[in-house]
Amino acid sequence: MIEDYGRFSGELQKADEQIKQKKFEEALPGLLTAYREFTAPIDYYSWLDEMGEEGYIGVHDWLCYRIAFCYNDRKEYDRAYYYINQVSDRDNFDYMAEWINTMVNSNFPGIIELIGAYLEKPEEFVNTLSGEDDRKRMKDFLERRLGYLMIEYGRIEEARQLFTRMLDNPNSCRFAREELDYIADLMEDGEE
Repeated sequence: MIEDYGRFSGELQKADEQIKQKKFEEALPGLLTAYREFTAPIDYYSWLDEMGEEGYIGVHDWLCYRIAFCYNDRKEYDRAYYYINQVSDRDNFDYMAEWINTMVNSNFPGIIELIGAYLEKPEEFVNTLSGEDDRKRMKDFLERRLGYLMIEYGRIEEARQLFTRMLDNPNSCRFAREELDYIADLMEDGEE
């Protein structure tokens, strides 16, 4: 994808490699510079001429996602949210998952209810993903995040019930088992 984007290809490839190596601090300045230059109103039409609308949107979204990912790693959730919110409505599992992670990590008010509502009426959220595999992955992801939040908010019995149901799901059973063990440890520590 990024090899096709003209004058930023080298910078984006370098940032992509740094992210793969988990060198988020090194990747962030280059990503931010590219984002500022790329989104400057004065250059908008020259970018469209260079790469077309689809290419422009692809680079924009790629930048927003990766910048948010780096800011989340730094625990700068307000900054992460600014970027990831720009692409949260895209038909992309990774973007949507990062948007949810940003809100969970920042203790966004009402996030537990939002995730619960999406799980109760998945057609309002997960059906924005085009593939059945991505919709299933998103449902599984949301269930895991909901269980995590229930533990965080002290709703241990609800979390235990959710993770117990998740044991039947091959995509989530390992995570569910680990969380059930964690809950057991919490309960044991609380009894002493």
